[in-house]
This record gives sequence, C-alpha cells and structure tokens, in this order.
Amino acid sequence: MATLKQGKIASIAYGIGIVLALAWLVTAFRLEALKNPLRLDEVDYFQCMRNIVRMGLPLYYAGEVAVTPDRLLWLGSRTLGGHEFEFYRYKPEAGILKETFFALTDGNSRYIYGMWHPPLYIYLGSLVFRLWPLTPENSIRLRAFNLVFWAGMLLGLVALSRELYPRVARPVFLLTLILYGLNGLAIRGAALIDYSATLAPCIAVWFAYGFVHAGRIKNFSLGLAVVVLLAWFTSLGVAVALCLGAAVYGLVFARPRPPWTIWLSLIGGTGAFLLAFWIFCHVLELPFSQPFLHNFARAGIQLSLHEIVGQIQGTVTYVGRYLQEFGWLACVISLLFVARNLVPNRPDLSRGFLPTMVTVGLLSQGYLKADAYGFYKYIVFLLPLFFLYLAGEGIAWFRVAEPRWRIVLAALGALLLVTSLISAVHWVRRPGGTLYNPGEQGVLAAAQWVQLASPPDAVILSPKDVGFFAERKFIQWSGGYLTDVALLQTDVEREAVQFAVNTATTLESVSPAVRAYLQETFPNSEHFQSYVVLSSISAPLKESLKHGQWAFR
Repeated sequence: MATLKQGKIASIAYGIGIVLALAWLVTAFRLEALKNPLRLDEVDYFQCMRNIVRMGLPLYYAGEVAVTPDRLLWLGSRTLGGHEFEFYRYKPEAGILKETFFALTDGNSRYIYGMWHPPLYIYLGSLVFRLWPLTPENSIRLRAFNLVFWAGMLLGLVALSRELYPRVARPVFLLTLILYGLNGLAIRGAALIDYSATLAPCIAVWFAYGFVHAGRIKNFSLGLAVVVLLAWFTSLGVAVALCLGAAVYGLVFARPRPPWTIWLSLIGGTGAFLLAFWIFCHVLELPFSQPFLHNFARAGIQLSLHEIVGQIQGTVTYVGRYLQEFGWLACVISLLFVARNLVPNRPDLSRGFLPTMVTVGLLSQGYLKADAYGFYKYIVFLLPLFFLYLAGEGIAWFRVAEPRWRIVLAALGALLLVTSLISAVHWVRRPGGTLYNPGEQGVLAAAQWVQLASPPDAVILSPKDVGFFAERKFIQWSGGYLTDVALLQTDVEREAVQFAVNTATTLESVSPAVRAYLQETFPNSEHFQSYVVLSSISAPLKESLKHGQWAFR
C-alpha cells in the first residue's frame, strides 16, 4: 500500500513538473518571438516559403545588381507569378559556387534559390502560407510554425529516454526538458526561422533514437533509414555530423560493435535521399547541384600544412565559443560523467553514444567556423542530445551512488539549475534583437519611415531586412559597398537612390572615402535606436514625416 501511494505521489509530481516545464518553454518562446521581428536570413526563408505558393519555386529577392554577361550562362526564361524571369548560372571559371544558379527580372532584380541545403524546411513552411496568408506586417506570426518541430523533438526525447534509461525514463525526460528550456541558445533558437535551430534538433533526436533502437533489435531498420533520408533533406551539414558521429562511435567506441544492418540502414537512407532529391529537382526544375556546390564552397578544404594548422586553431576557437553556449558548468559535469564511464566492456550504448555524437558535431561545426552574425544557430541540434546525456547519467548515477557522492551530485545539480535559471531570465528579459545581432533595435521604425518617404518603385540602399519591411527594392548594403566608394557611387547613381539605411555601428566602420561620399550625397539623417536613415530629401518633406504624414499615396 505504501509503495502504491508513493508511486501515485511520484506520478502526480512528475505531471506537475512536466506542466510547469512546458509552461516555461511556451512563455519563453512567446516572449522571444514577440520581441524579434524577422531579421536577415529569416526574411529569405519567409520569401522562399511565400514564393513556392506564388510562383512554384523557392526563390527570394536578393537586391538590385549589375549584370556581367561574360561570367554567366543563360539557362532559359519562365513566367512566374505574372513576371518574366531569366535564369542563369555562373560559368565554372567564375569560381562562384555558393549562389551558382539565380534569376533576373525587371532588368537588375536578382532572385536566388533558397537551396543552401535541400529545402525540406522551406517546403514545409510553405504549407503555412497556403493556410494562413502572411505579409511583412504580420510576418512575426511565422515563428509559431516552429512549435511543430519543437513538439516532435519533445516526443523524440521521450522515446530516447525510454530507450537509453528505461528505469528512470520519466525523471530523465523531465530534467532534460528543464535543462533544455533554461539554455539561452535553445531559447533563442526555438523562435528562429531556420532549419538549423528548429527542424534539425527534432531530426537529431529521432536519428539518435533510430540508431540506438536499431542496435537493440539487431536488424535492418526502415525507421532509421527514413530518419537518415530526412536528415539529408534538412541539412547536408547536420546529416554529415550525425552520420559521422554514429560511424565514429560504432567503429571506435562501441562494445560490442553495432550489427552490420545498422550500416545498411545508414547507407540505404543516404542512397534513397540522393535518388529522391534528384527526382524532386528534376520534376520541379530546381538545380540539383546547388546545395552541394554551396556547402563545398563553405568547407574550404585546404591541404597545405599552414592551412591545416589554421583550421585546427579555428576549430578550437569556435568549439570554445560553442561550449560557452552549452554552459561551462554543464560541460564540466558532463566530463565527470564521461570520465566515470571510461572503463572497459561497457555494453550500454548510453555510456558513449551521446557524448560521441555531441563531440563530433561540435568539431565538425567548429571546423566550418559555423556561426551567423554572432549567433551560433548551427549547433542547436546538439543541445537536446547533450542535455539528455547530462540528465540521464546524473540520475542513473545518483540512484546507485554512495551517500557522499549523492551529496556532491545533488549540489552540482542544484548549482546547475540555479545558474541556468539566471541565464534564462537574462535572455528573456533582454530587449529585442536577441537572435541575430544581439541588442540591435529599431529596424521596423527605420523601415516604416522609409516606406512613408519613398514611392513604391524606389530603390534604397539598405540591409535586406530593412528592404523587406519597407517593401522596396534595394541594393544590399554590405561587403564592398562599405569600403569601395567607386562601386557605391556607380550603383547609387544607376538606381537613383535617395535613402540609405544601416546601423550606426556599421556606418562607423565604413572607409573614409565612403563616409565623405555619404555625407555629400545624403546630407539629412534620422536616428531610430540602432539604425540611421540617411537621405537626400528636402527639409519640408522631412518635417512632414515627423508629423506622420504620408509622402506618397
């Protein structure tokens, strides 16, 4: 009777814990989503999803460009959404791989395929636009789309907890949920419109479950093969990291070695992806080679000793930054668990599989120096695996530990939860701009001012997110435009640009020649928190805008 009563109390406590943890996760997600308008690459995802519905292709507007015909191969023309598009690819000798295939319309308007990776995330997102019309004004609602993958990840963690830690699956899942929900990178990543921080963690958890489960049944696993196929359709980088991590564990650390049927499942899933992706691209007339060219260019493999040493140094630097996002205390505790399990003849996959996957993933992303505008979104897929290992090993050890070790583990766990909570509160309380470029604010206000002041057919000089919210064509203000005054002047005059928008920090970094040109060409300025709008408009018009009057109707 006493045991039955204790079990009932434990179940009630577990249920309350799950409800509270989920309530925190939803609250943190909502706060993060509401204070962050779509930024930078997110607007590319939005446009690709919308253009699948509008034009049938995952294209996004990337700004006005000057065409250089001698570097291009014409591929044909197509009418999409009522506009005539001319499709091109760069000639191989141009050496441009990341954006090899693109289209032009209206002379200089460039559209690029959203095929940095096979576009599973983008095509799933396009379903939102079929059910729920979104515009730049309400684009923030697209963040709710991520909750689908979040739910899939949580279900995967339930299954993986049962597979790896069957005796303590419920407390392991609950503690994993708490640790994940209190991690600053996980909080920011949950709201991001990007495959790497949303779909990828879901895929990573189910990949781990498929691999472990296939090792248990010792037979060909169709489920694992399907997850491998989906991993490749999600991201080439994520799929490589997952498959490489599984291979390193299976060939080096696993005792006993996984059965050959697991490798057949991995190979079968990869082969199925290549065939399915080729058919997909052939039917929809998409460039099959673009994701591979894009990622090959990013890998930047060099064989000289000097380059290899540089890559090692860069990898170490980036892994250090990644570990800071994981939390130094959490990393130290996980190393304690790894050291405890470094004994021979441990047959349980849980003892080495998850830390091997996380380590290989960190090293592979560190080699690529994977970050985006100071946001380490590319390692979010490793977080649920890391925290599951931390929770599982901690609880499993606590159950069998001597009293003195129980005290140590309890103290470490309490300290970890307190420090994680402090970090989480810090992130959710910060003002907007905590995803890309932390702390930046004012992008909407600057874009709205330009929209008020300019005619619909105007071309502005700005980052792509400002152009997106202003709903204006733009010259993307980055790269050579910050230092090469001749390039800047040529394109500004060609497009008759009257408005230039960027952050105050970026404007401080331009070359002296560019600064002098900007002061002469755009003598008027308005400040919107982090952003500055430079313009050549007259003083009376500037005054009317301050009073909220529309310049153009």
